[in-house]
Amino acid sequence: MFCTNCGRKLDPEDVFCPGCGKKVEKESKGTQIPSGVIPKKRRSSKAWAWAILSLVVICGLALGGYFLWGKGSEGGSLKGSEGASLYPVVVNEEWGYIDKAGKIVINPQFDDAYNFFEGLASVGVGDKWGYIDQTGRYIWEPTN
Repeated sequence: MFCTNCGRKLDPEDVFCPGCGKKVEKESKGTQIPSGVIPKKRRSSKAWAWAILSLVVICGLALGGYFLWGKGSEGGSLKGSEGASLYPVVVNEEWGYIDKAGKIVINPQFDDAYNFFEGLASVGVGDKWGYIDQTGRYIWEPTN
């Protein structure tokens, strides 16, 4: 049996429709859904849970990206090269540093080099690593 108002399937003992609240009109056992009435489907609570979880994940990723790469972080960059006056450059398979004009400031002598951050840069010589200042002087001698 179906509700004549909303089309919801009813149990034989129902007096009122659980979907719309209309009083059930008892008719013959073979009552069909009236023409033009489309039964409403109930939405699963699992679907709502997945939708909310997806929204939380998307917001988390957006905020993470904002603070990691965007204006939310102090440096605004993962490499920390903003405001730096020297940049790593490779010449004949050795790394050195140039200024903004492209002039070599620290001669190429390292096997690997990273950007300056807070006045220091990490450099590799062989399998050892150390830190130099912007004059090329070791602040921390290369060690394993």
